[in-house]
Amino acid sequence: MVHITASCLGRTRHADKYWGRQQIFRLTAHYFGRKRNCYTIAVRYAQKALQHAMRGRRDKKKVMRQLWHIRLNAACIEHGIGAKDFFEALSRLNIHLDRNMLVTLAVYEPRTFESLVEISKRYWTQQGITVEGLKQPVGILTRGML
Repeated sequence: MVHITASCLGRTRHADKYWGRQQIFRLTAHYFGRKRNCYTIAVRYAQKALQHAMRGRRDKKKVMRQLWHIRLNAACIEHGIGAKDFFEALSRLNIHLDRNMLVTLAVYEPRTFESLVEISKRYWTQQGITVEGLKQPVGILTRGML
């Protein structure tokens, strides 16, 4: 039925309040006391929990980007090349791998990552630029030392 006037809108059936309340109570079922039993209090806590969840999803992306950056820098230093030089060589050689994939290769496929590092080093030596200037920090154990 089309709601042409406000009086027609008033006569139509609407969704039952019960189901909306049940949804709020389901969201707050793990709380203690009146936070889970009283609807008006439960609504406030459910809204705040959803706000925290949204903030957490946003912050997780930021934290993961930082973690990828740290891991990739460490893996590049372990093989004696800077991360910027490594990225630059890969992009010029049309090897399109994102940070997540490079970190996954560095952690789970170290030989594959090492071959990518060797490819990028070979590119820079062909260009006449040396990238062997990086040395490993003192006091850090790497896979090569084990």
